[in-house]
Amino acid sequence: MKHNCTRLLLAALAGLIFQTLSVDAKAQKCNCTNSCDGIKPLPAMWVSDSSADKRKKQLFKKELFAKSKYQLLKETGRLYHNNPYFFISKSNLNEIIKADTGTQKAQGLRVIFACFVKKGSDTSIQLNDGQIVLLFTAADKNTDYGKCYVVDNDTVLHKVPDSNKINWTTEYNNHILPALRKTIDSNSDNDNGSKNYTDTKSIYYENKRIIEAFEEIKTNTMLKDFIGFRITISAYDKKGKDSTCYDGHRYKKRMILQFDYVKTGNKLFKFEDSPDFCCRKCNMNHHESFLKSKDNTIMALDNGHLCPANCPVTQ
Repeated sequence: MKHNCTRLLLAALAGLIFQTLSVDAKAQKCNCTNSCDGIKPLPAMWVSDSSADKRKKQLFKKELFAKSKYQLLKETGRLYHNNPYFFISKSNLNEIIKADTGTQKAQGLRVIFACFVKKGSDTSIQLNDGQIVLLFTAADKNTDYGKCYVVDNDTVLHKVPDSNKINWTTEYNNHILPALRKTIDSNSDNDNGSKNYTDTKSIYYENKRIIEAFEEIKTNTMLKDFIGFRITISAYDKKGKDSTCYDGHRYKKRMILQFDYVKTGNKLFKFEDSPDFCCRKCNMNHHESFLKSKDNTIMALDNGHLCPANCPVTQ
């Protein structure tokens, strides 16, 4: 099956089910021993299989007297084949990462929700008019740099001019966000930075996280037949992410993106299936990217900075 355009970014990043959320440290208990010395920790963007599944299901969860995010997205008619996920190939990912890390001033990669607008766009882009896509661009928390990229339904990577980026994001902001407004909390710990609360517009990832996840693809023997990432639209629940996480926002009921490694035969790779999983998880306790929570038992991961509140000046 061909997949919708945009998919990538972080995918590279994590080489793992890594989705933009915080880790469920209690999902699997591992006994740490000295025999784990010298074993590389899991990537900083790793998310347990149970946590990832929970957030995927949250997209489909109905609230009292309200429709789920998935129902509302489906009713817009803008999901490709009604699927809430995308695919990005290894080669397309390589090109995006190369462009990102090679862009001067850029400190990371931003993945932007948008809707393809056929009028005024490259005629070679195989996307349905109005289709929900993901754009990838080099960035830091406050600024986007360089060209955007999009992957079409034929898995072809295209550069997106600034004029198209503006039109496509405006289409999403005007026609998708209003439909999702009723699914988020208006009182969300200042997650939006203003009274005009809205669901997620984009997600920013730091380069060091992306590079770490990409290195996983090169060094993990269980990923030797890696072909790309599946990127799934998911959501936090009413509690949001852990309050001890990297930027202080909970993002209650907000949409996120989660990345799964895909191997030949469309098989999904899970770190939990690796023979050295427990040691790699135990060694995360010493990883520079983790911050200890109040009870000193749960670690917080840097799985992306959502806009709002972390928006570039143009958004």
